[in-house]
Amino acid sequence: MALPTVVINSGTGSNTAASGAGPATALSGTAAATAASTIVTLLVDNPDLSGVATDGSAVIWIGSSSGRQFAKITGTNNTAGVKTVTVSDAFANTESGKNWGIGGKRASCAGSSRLFLDFRAGWTIDIQTGETITADIVVTPGSNVAGSPAVIKSTSFTGTWGTQPILQTATSAVAGFDVSSAQNLIIFGLEFKCTFGSPVGGNSGIVPKSGHANFITIAACIFHGWSVGINGVDAAFFRLQNLVVEQCEIYSCTDRGIDMGSNIDPIRMYKCYVHDNTNEGVRCGSGNFASVYHRCVFANNGLAGVQDNTSGSELQVTECGFFGNASSGAQLVGLYLAGGSMSLVLEDNIFWNNGSGAGVSAGIHMTTENSGIIRNNAFGGANQLVTGLDANFAAFNTITLTVDPRTSGTDNLLNSTAGGGALCRNAANPCANASATATNPDIGAIPSGGGAAAGGAVMYHPGMAGGMSS
Repeated sequence: MALPTVVINSGTGSNTAASGAGPATALSGTAAATAASTIVTLLVDNPDLSGVATDGSAVIWIGSSSGRQFAKITGTNNTAGVKTVTVSDAFANTESGKNWGIGGKRASCAGSSRLFLDFRAGWTIDIQTGETITADIVVTPGSNVAGSPAVIKSTSFTGTWGTQPILQTATSAVAGFDVSSAQNLIIFGLEFKCTFGSPVGGNSGIVPKSGHANFITIAACIFHGWSVGINGVDAAFFRLQNLVVEQCEIYSCTDRGIDMGSNIDPIRMYKCYVHDNTNEGVRCGSGNFASVYHRCVFANNGLAGVQDNTSGSELQVTECGFFGNASSGAQLVGLYLAGGSMSLVLEDNIFWNNGSGAGVSAGIHMTTENSGIIRNNAFGGANQLVTGLDANFAAFNTITLTVDPRTSGTDNLLNSTAGGGALCRNAANPCANASATATNPDIGAIPSGGGAAAGGAVMYHPGMAGGMSS
């Protein structure tokens, strides 16, 4: 059976006469009747239901006084004198004279708050236009532990950075998405912005405020101006568990870019750009799970680019760039590792000019015993190689940089300067003996090579390969 895509568009939508999924021109009325069952009666309005799909792709919205308002349509009866719709999930109340809509587009996220509670596994919410919000949008897809993920995305995002619709707030303690108790959720192609002058903890782009969230993937999104861009643990210690952040930009947050708190699943990050946050770019608390950072750039954060306290498991940091982090505080480092008894893979990374002034100034700082490998990393600027290095470690194939390897301070593409980017080109480790003709890749997150991306690919972030977002 097909699954719905519910469209939200402020230019052409309605919150009082449309469901967002169904016929392009919505059917609507003012006299829907429900009886706490899966049958909805539309007889008083007497619509023509012949064009309503019953394969699961259409949704009916009913302005119910409480409980469910959106449900997938699985059947219709267009007989004169009957006019009913069968839905997959029962509406909660016995009531009549309610506004309803099938098809068309919804007008706003704020005016469709029940949608983010009612949608289910496999549904998609397509947010095509931005808006200003004054209250949390609570996102808890129902019955979504197993099966297909629920998806919130924007088809307005073309793959050119900065075309994401903006969800923004200027209200104290309001988050972008409150994902309390959400399960198996993907969020793609949106910008989350806070313009409140003094953001507090509740002012986070994404945060669980009243229940743990599990298996959340955030991709191709921008976060800026928040207290914390992605807040993995709120004040009541509700957590983001099994979090994946892929190809996101997080900057200018007044606390941390990402905060995973303590005693929590660490994070998996891929191709992200985390920069110019007041404290750590990413802070990951203690936990017995694996953290992964791959092809990310962490730049100009006030404390460490990444502070990871993972213990009793493994940590991978590969093909990342750490530039100009730790301008204040005691731990002036690009990568600060405070966990213990873990297996480390730190390979093909660049550490340039992290830390200055008093305190520990280093590319990498470790505080406890670990085992693993440090290999093919490039260090330079204010950096020492490593401090607090356990005796179990030896650093192999270390590259010493004498100049900044980047094109500029806001463009992290490798330059070709001797002593800089030239030393990082074709210097990374290839797959073992997999090809007799392949050349070694570059060290760092932004390779120097060209080549057209496949159709539909998401572009690298501005600042990773060209100017900043606004």
